[in-house]
Amino acid sequence: MKLRKMAYVILIYYRDRNLDETAQKWHLMLWDWRMRIMYLYRYRPTENVLVKYNELKKQEIYFSSTSELNDPFEGAIVPFYKGTETHWLVLMQCMYQNVALECLSKWYPDYCAPMNIILSWQEEIVEYSSIKKIIRDLANTDTHFTHEQIKWLIQYTVLPYMYYSFVNQWSSLLNNNAIGGNEKQYIMAKKLIDDISQQDVKMLIRPFDKLDAKECTIIDKLKEKIRRDWNNFCYELGGSEGNGLENIIVSAMELLRKFADGWRQHFRIASFSKKCDIASMWGMYAKAQNGVCLKFEFDNIDDGHVLNFANDRIKDVYIHDVKYGESLCSFELAYNIFGFMDSCVNGKQNTSEYIKECMEPYLWKLGSWMYEEETRLLIPDFGKEYAKLRYNFAALKGIVWGANVSFNDRCDMVRIIREQCIWNKIKTFDFYEYDISNPMWQDCPTYRLEL
Repeated sequence: MKLRKMAYVILIYYRDRNLDETAQKWHLMLWDWRMRIMYLYRYRPTENVLVKYNELKKQEIYFSSTSELNDPFEGAIVPFYKGTETHWLVLMQCMYQNVALECLSKWYPDYCAPMNIILSWQEEIVEYSSIKKIIRDLANTDTHFTHEQIKWLIQYTVLPYMYYSFVNQWSSLLNNNAIGGNEKQYIMAKKLIDDISQQDVKMLIRPFDKLDAKECTIIDKLKEKIRRDWNNFCYELGGSEGNGLENIIVSAMELLRKFADGWRQHFRIASFSKKCDIASMWGMYAKAQNGVCLKFEFDNIDDGHVLNFANDRIKDVYIHDVKYGESLCSFELAYNIFGFMDSCVNGKQNTSEYIKECMEPYLWKLGSWMYEEETRLLIPDFGKEYAKLRYNFAALKGIVWGANVSFNDRCDMVRIIREQCIWNKIKTFDFYEYDISNPMWQDCPTYRLEL
């Protein structure tokens, strides 16, 4: 700290003076050094820093998962699919295997299907001529299929095959009429997949902007027929107790979601702001000013601002400014799911390119949040038990109290800070109070702790 103050004094002394070449170099070096420091602020409710998590005494920063944050679009991507026949084959096989295992466990909880049998069924379904044709059509096109298009494809052209396969295979395996086992169901399922086999799947999910008006009309009618046939099939089966069709649909859609989300590295987030005087943030994140704003000093190392942590349990800590856009359905957040899959299969998930690509969705928010001027610390998401990091106390440079923080809570914070200052041999520490009526409140500490 003494060195920093001395350097600042020298900098001020030489500023705006006629300097010789050597002095100019010192001037630029000191200015560059001073610019390596930045302050960021973290809004927290009083109960979090004192009671519930005791964050102030433990010197901990908690990193939240996206599900814990107040914006439902946190970490969202725009997934699309473009791949080879092998990619689509893996998707179909993965879906069949997982849906089969989940549905078997729900319908027949006392029966454990041998994995080799499930794998043999999985191989059999992709031998259907129509499934082969679907895979071939998907691979041999320049179209980038959206997630919604693939959901449509799975529900209306793949699930009927799954149901037909389950009915046949499980009835044989369990020696009974599985899933309500009515002959009518077999006939209906067979007719449905025969109808599907006649369709040009690639045409069905081509983007409409690639079609003329006549083609759009034809495809609309064809899609409507497929939906109607599927709905008739579902409602006819609906009266059969234990037919399990709903389980297949729900399991398949959930599996597709997990498939799209499971190939990329996920991160946990600790949010900071460049401002400590935004009233709406005091209301939202500091419990209506019954909270604090912690002032942290970050060192700028290699153009990346780093908070000095007291341990190295998690070495990969990334910090970036949040970017804001009018829409999250943008090119910057569009990712090929099969590209993520290739990186994982080929052992590239530790490369800087993969990490950067996975991290990007966590750095975007809608423009309506721009007033927060947010900066984020990110760590890989290894679960809640690894969601806290302990910072060096020297990085905490001040505490701003909200107007509604009680006197007793303020005294508790002063006591904790005094103990930490003694332990860390720090001579002074400033406390402020957020005062919207006083524009100079940041220049006037409410209380300065001196040792």
